[in-house]
Amino acid sequence: MVADPDVGRLMQLCQVRLRLDPRDPDALFAKAAILGQMKLYDHALRCLRGVSSQDSRYPGLELFRSRILSEMGRARLLQTSLEDGQGWEGALEI
Repeated sequence: MVADPDVGRLMQLCQVRLRLDPRDPDALFAKAAILGQMKLYDHALRCLRGVSSQDSRYPGLELFRSRILSEMGRARLLQTSLEDGQGWEGALEI
């Protein structure tokens, strides 16, 4: 549930764009940001995976992903995963 009508409208716009193109990285990133604000971190990470599959160098992707993982208490797991060379995907396997 989205309490802020502006955030709700932004989510609707994301959904419209994703219906037209389910792989739209801009819409996926915006949706991830909204879901992150709502503390729906697993859903936000799913959207970020979609962004990464389209453009692994998407501006702000790694920073935002790190922030979400940190909010989830997975910062240590992320660091370990990156050090092991598994990339961020390994940090999501729990």
